[in-house]
Amino acid sequence: MLHHTLAWRRAAPAQELYLSLDYGEMRDGADTGTPRWRRLAGAAVGVRGKLPRANLSYDLLAGLPLSTSAAGATPVFLGFRLVWHY
Repeated sequence: MLHHTLAWRRAAPAQELYLSLDYGEMRDGADTGTPRWRRLAGAAVGVRGKLPRANLSYDLLAGLPLSTSAAGATPVFLGFRLVWHY
């Protein structure tokens, strides 16, 4: 798997915008005796940062597949992560 991220720190404290590119391969079909390699590539854009007073960090993103050999790939996805540090 390859993962590359280009990030830009904003003037807002503890916040950055980013562009991410991913590529990976997975093996499929082991139970049929003829394994195949599936290639996946995708891109995402998002913002991540911290809210120090609340002990929180966050990551909001939107992504899309650039290339896939898997059937039924999601056209666009939205994601978020919220972490509370104690």
